[in-house]
Amino acid sequence: MKSTAESMEMKSGAQVDPNPSCALSLTSILEAALDKKSSLYRDSSLKHIFLMNNIHYMVEKIKKSKICPYFGDDWIRKHIVMFRQHAVYYQRATWSSLLTFLRYDGITRKATLKTRCQEFNAAFEDLYKSQTRWVVPDPQLREDVTIVSSKTVIQVYRNFVCMIISSIGKKHIKYTEQELGMYVMDLLEGSSKLLSHSWKRRHGWLQMLTIS
Repeated sequence: MKSTAESMEMKSGAQVDPNPSCALSLTSILEAALDKKSSLYRDSSLKHIFLMNNIHYMVEKIKKSKICPYFGDDWIRKHIVMFRQHAVYYQRATWSSLLTFLRYDGITRKATLKTRCQEFNAAFEDLYKSQTRWVVPDPQLREDVTIVSSKTVIQVYRNFVCMIISSIGKKHIKYTEQELGMYVMDLLEGSSKLLSHSWKRRHGWLQMLTIS
């Protein structure tokens, strides 16, 4: 799957090392095209993945090219910050609403707590189905993004489960934190998947929840 940046590079006939003025002009045109195309995405998470992928691709191509000195360190640093910002925006857009299901808020009614668990499970399974289909082509970038996601989700999930487990019992906790973290690491691989989960509990998983 080629990025928009890669596709435009091929269509323009630009090589890795065109003359500096053409390269600077081309990147400006490309950035404008990326911004325009990103506005077509209704899903804000996907929009930020799109921009992150393409800006990262531009940075890596230019860093490895002979004309890198013409762009200068400031251009490289600026665009590294840009794709990292989109990674942060992706995290917020993806997890903010989903993690609201894991707010404890001092709730004591068992029915409400069970509903919160069910709503979180359903939302996570929908997200898993869609975001395993999305792709981050660069392996290191993908790993960096999914590790941050996994840590974010596991921390909130662990705290929530520790708060409610004595009230509703483990049979209503569908996923262990280890399973959830593993599933998050499946995201952005470019191959749509469905969660196939066994409700069989692993021996001693409740003790694992207390590990920091």
